[in-house]
Parts: sequence; C-alpha cells; structure tokens
Amino acid sequence: MTRIPPYQDVSTLAANLCISERTVDMWVRQERLPPPVTRGTKRLWKWSQVEQYLDGAGQTPEEELEDIRNETRRQAGNAR
Repeated sequence: MTRIPPYQDVSTLAANLCISERTVDMWVRQERLPPPVTRGTKRLWKWSQVEQYLDGAGQTPEEELEDIRNETRRQAGNAR
C-alpha cells in the first residue's frame, strides 16, 4: 500500500492528483483546492484538506453563504 505524505509540495501534489503543477495553481485560484501553507519559500498542502476540497467540503465563501441562507430559509419555514 502506498502511503501519501500528510504534507506535499506542488510537484508531489500534482503527481498524486495526476495533474500538472500549473493546474494545481489554477485550481487554488479557482478555490477548487485549498491554499498552501508557506514555510519560507516552500509551499505545502495538507493532504487531508486537499481530500476535503476534492470531496466537496472545501466550499467557496459564496457557496458557504448560500448554504447558510438555504438552511435559514428551511428552518424558518419549519418554524411556522
């Protein structure tokens, strides 16, 4: 069984996702991947956060707000 490192640099992350390093950067800008943690000049991604984003848990702020609005409306409708 291959062990995925808990923190990955851009080349390792790209290899594990089968995408290019440019795609990693683009997905971060599009908020499809979490932003990296920076240590000096090294950018690192925490694999557990990457998994959350890939599973859909990493929502954009706009998506989170929309979910909150929808839940508030749902609960307000149930309170009647």
